[in-house]
Amino acid sequence: MMNEIYPWLTPQWQQLMALRQNKRMPHALLFTGVSGLGKTSLAHALGHALLCKQPMNDKNMGDQNTAGTEANNGKACGHCSSCQLLAADTHPDYYHIKPLPPEKSKSKKPVLSIRIDAIRELCSKLSQTSQMGGYRIAIIEQADMMNVASANSLLKTLEEPGDNTLLILLSANPNRLPVTIRSRCQQLKIATPEFSQVETWLQEKGEFTNAEQCLAAFSLAHQAPLAALSVVEETEQRTLLASALLARFNRENVLDYSLKLSQGDKQQLLVWMLDWVNDLVYLSTAASSANEHHSRLVNRENQQQLSQLAQRVNRVRLFDLQSQILQTLQQGAIALNPQLLWENLLLSWDRL
Repeated sequence: MMNEIYPWLTPQWQQLMALRQNKRMPHALLFTGVSGLGKTSLAHALGHALLCKQPMNDKNMGDQNTAGTEANNGKACGHCSSCQLLAADTHPDYYHIKPLPPEKSKSKKPVLSIRIDAIRELCSKLSQTSQMGGYRIAIIEQADMMNVASANSLLKTLEEPGDNTLLILLSANPNRLPVTIRSRCQQLKIATPEFSQVETWLQEKGEFTNAEQCLAAFSLAHQAPLAALSVVEETEQRTLLASALLARFNRENVLDYSLKLSQGDKQQLLVWMLDWVNDLVYLSTAASSANEHHSRLVNRENQQQLSQLAQRVNRVRLFDLQSQILQTLQQGAIALNPQLLWENLLLSWDRL
């Protein structure tokens, strides 16, 4: 559901509802936190609640004395005329902007951005009177993907917002936003939850057969529950990368994997390889117990092999490889020969 309030977001929801009840809702909010925590869903839930004619509360929820009552309190009813317009995506006072590819782009993986014309159009609409006589809500996903011109265009609206106007900016990388934008928003930081907070939800939503699988997926997703659900779908590519990085344990030639890896999602595979390198950095520098190691690793299922590698790794080469991957990630869309790239990376890994 686009506006589901996930169980680990209940504290943030209660905080937002307290602002509403005390009539202290700011004109601009900035939701921050890693991808996969449900920021977009929380923003839509808030927007729908503010536009709803009869939001849910302890009285009109009747006999719903369930554990989810706190999360539902203040949520949009889903039945009134405003909610029906929202469901049909036709509410005249509700706007949603997200990064788009360049116009007429033919690239399979174009560089996304929030264009200035979209921001200008939004600001123009927000300067007008509410058509339904209530709030005007604007949600900007991945707000850090605004360029300088787009951010400057939005700044005036942030400085001089109209009555009953709420802008909700979402970002997993808030430091990329101009200080002028951040300083004019009230920030709501969403931290990654503990496994105990999401275990039941993951087992109900995912394709996991036991708690160990849930925990492994949760770890691979850097404690982002929504991202953990996609780990199952990524199994084939993750397994391919793991086989390449553990080739020496199976007496295989690591370069035999370069062609297959070159055909996968470069950026995603690089992020996963960086996780392996970071695990190895941690194991080779930390002096903790085995249990503490296990709790800190991303690739928990491969702790034994990683621990063996950590005992003989050359730290200078390890940090060089870490820098090499980070630089490649920063280059983003720059064209590189994918097979040559993976040959170089795998050789660097093999020589650690």
